[in-house]
Amino acid sequence: MADPLASFRTVTDLFLVKYDLVGGILTPTPIGIPSAPSSAVLAPGFTTEDLTQTSCQGPTEVILTYLASTIPELTIGFSSVGPELEAALLNRKAEAVTNEEGWVYFSAVADDTTVAARVDGDFGFSVTAQDANSEALVYYFNPDTKLSVPLTIAAGAPAGQDEIQIGAALELTLHADLAATGYQIYGWVPAVVFPNKTKINNRSPLLYGAYMMGVCFDGTVRQLTARRLGWFPGGDFTKEPSREIKFRVLADSNSSTGYGYSIEYIPEAATC
Repeated sequence: MADPLASFRTVTDLFLVKYDLVGGILTPTPIGIPSAPSSAVLAPGFTTEDLTQTSCQGPTEVILTYLASTIPELTIGFSSVGPELEAALLNRKAEAVTNEEGWVYFSAVADDTTVAARVDGDFGFSVTAQDANSEALVYYFNPDTKLSVPLTIAAGAPAGQDEIQIGAALELTLHADLAATGYQIYGWVPAVVFPNKTKINNRSPLLYGAYMMGVCFDGTVRQLTARRLGWFPGGDFTKEPSREIKFRVLADSNSSTGYGYSIEYIPEAATC
């Protein structure tokens, strides 16, 4: 009689690492994963070739099929990712930095002559007061022409509708004529120094490794191990939080299948 409880159910957890040379030794470090994989596909990548002969009646027939190559790919999907996973999508690393320049985008409604400054901890708090030489760009849409109208950055109080003052912590001062319009204004301020930020840099790991745990219907553990992975292009950045990362499974003489990955069932209960 069949026992469906003994069969594999789903993947539940993933431990992903990147490898770098540290003191001449290939050393793994973990990649932060904020949520469990939403999907995982291991494509074995088998290609076969046939030996053929011509039969006595003329048609060609296959007399032997053999495995010509195996080029496995591992594709892992996530409903949401953090900076380290996004970096892996680009075959790059993420790092925390301090006191580096960036830019700030803002929007506001022109319904008052002042827009309050941002408070500590809010995006835009690091903006310094801008003068007439500022490279900041601010505009509003003219509802009649449907064109953007640039605002001149003023060092002091605006002298006309098409001027704006940008103070420290993104405090805005508008001319009364502009404040009477109720227009939506949009701005971009460069050369803002952020005390802390995390960025994706231009350095690439040498290799990756994936340790994937799943569960069977009877609650026991099933593991897939791919210790040597090469980055493989294919994942895209979209406005949605989900991401998909692809890897090429590399040869590993210690893999249980001989194809670069191991699949193992362990008769112990999976615990959370």
